[in-house]
Amino acid sequence: MRVTSASVTVAAVDRVVAVEDPVLRNLQITVAYGRMAADFSRLVDRSNLSWCGFGTWASEGVGGAIRHHQTDQSLVLRLMRAVRRCGYPEIARKAAAAFAEGNLSVFDHIGRAFAGFHEALTSPQAGAVDRFVAGLPRAEAPSAGTSVDLTVSPEVGLADGFGAYVQAGDMATDTAEGRARRAQLVFYGNLSLAYLEQARLQAPIEAAFTSVLGGCLAGRRAARQVAARLVTETMLELQLGDEELRPGRPLPDLDGRRFPAELLDLDPELFERFAAVLTPSDAHHARDADDWTSLRDRLRYTGAMMRSRQQAAGLFGRAPFSDEERELIDAGTVPTRLAAKDPG
Repeated sequence: MRVTSASVTVAAVDRVVAVEDPVLRNLQITVAYGRMAADFSRLVDRSNLSWCGFGTWASEGVGGAIRHHQTDQSLVLRLMRAVRRCGYPEIARKAAAAFAEGNLSVFDHIGRAFAGFHEALTSPQAGAVDRFVAGLPRAEAPSAGTSVDLTVSPEVGLADGFGAYVQAGDMATDTAEGRARRAQLVFYGNLSLAYLEQARLQAPIEAAFTSVLGGCLAGRRAARQVAARLVTETMLELQLGDEELRPGRPLPDLDGRRFPAELLDLDPELFERFAAVLTPSDAHHARDADDWTSLRDRLRYTGAMMRSRQQAAGLFGRAPFSDEERELIDAGTVPTRLAAKDPG
């Protein structure tokens, strides 16, 4: 049956963006990503997760930091709180504010684009999808003043990601070649949007990671590098469905396979601009991230994770919250389990 409307509209994105409470706003962003992931499955491809399918879990992970739940979950953070009892609450608040800023920025940019894409796909007007893609940015450089250690050529824009999704949706899948091409186009779209996401998050991530330093040390590059490496290796965790991934360690294989068969040997022409961050198909393992404040490290790990889990059956239709919790979040109420804690 044809889907006649998008679950999350551009107007709905506007309403979420306008929410002032960072905890409630993050929860509504996470719920919206989950619904947009379901829309993508219904409208484009049921076999490959979109960027939103991963963004749902990434947003909830960020939410743990915004709500100060990670302090109780991390031994290192608990030790830091014990050692720096007076200064720790301010450190936690600065990190939470930085994560909330990044969460909002990405949703306002990429989440808004997904809502517009799904509205175009369900529009009765001829040519709505082509007009939507034509109106997207063709290239987006990292924000002025942002320090990044990765550049891609040509530059990536939203049009790259959503243009690939359109091609994927148009691919016939009655042959193995067609299914493989569709999977690679979805991954290319995911990777393009991941690059834009991570470039946009560069400043908030640097601010969050260096919040563990005092005002004097925060201005020293060597101290920032040590702090970033320490946080990456000891504290950073990513929840993805039932998995807990540690970016400071090599990405584990899934069901005995590094990547799905359709994503093992990537089209070198399609992925040429991302060659510097792609895991070779014959590598012994997908590399870990040494420094999460490095755009190159983040995109290399994130890209391998999305490529490895793009067809993971356990992630389709999964969400971090119960139906009852989603109803409360929709109504503008923070569920008790998800309420912010005192970082002190």
